[in-house]
Amino acid sequence: MKNTPALIPADRQARICRRLQEQGTVRVARLSDLLGVSEITIRRDLDTLEQLGLLERAHGGAITSRLRQVEPPYAHKDHKQRLEKESIGRAAAALVEDGDTLLVNSGSTTAHLLRFLQGRDLRVITSNVAAVPEIRNRDIELILIGGVYRYQSNSLVGGLAALLLNQVFGTRTFIGVDGVSSKFGLTTPVQQVAQINTS
Repeated sequence: MKNTPALIPADRQARICRRLQEQGTVRVARLSDLLGVSEITIRRDLDTLEQLGLLERAHGGAITSRLRQVEPPYAHKDHKQRLEKESIGRAAAALVEDGDTLLVNSGSTTAHLLRFLQGRDLRVITSNVAAVPEIRNRDIELILIGGVYRYQSNSLVGGLAALLLNQVFGTRTFIGVDGVSSKFGLTTPVQQVAQINTS
């Protein structure tokens, strides 16, 4: 543990909240080191903050409980955590088998999945407009679901999109989301995108 001046609980909890706001997740062991208190003390602080609705406890730490109210532009999301998104895309593509029909929603992470499908015999049904430049393989049948183009998410949404999705079946589905919550499940701040994700 670091030798840091002893903080009163309110100060510790404020620092935990700041760190959580910056990073989205916190780990008990790391907070214990940073704040110079025992892991039991950190767990008590996390319990208190959870009761106040400021975070959600998770195994070994906590995650932010504040649902994203505003969707960042697609171009902004596409440049954040690119290496992690590439790794996710590569791992997801490894699950795909020739002959599969994939249902893929919008999102910068699912666009990375599409990049790693080259050389496969597949059908891809998607609301993700990023699929057009990413799918360059003649063996992949690309079906855009149609609907209203939504610039903010680079996707197709609306009644027409939902109607088509309710008439097709896939062998595998890949869904990108804006957040994951133990209380609310998979989350997005946009009702139109949620409608497509649940169709």
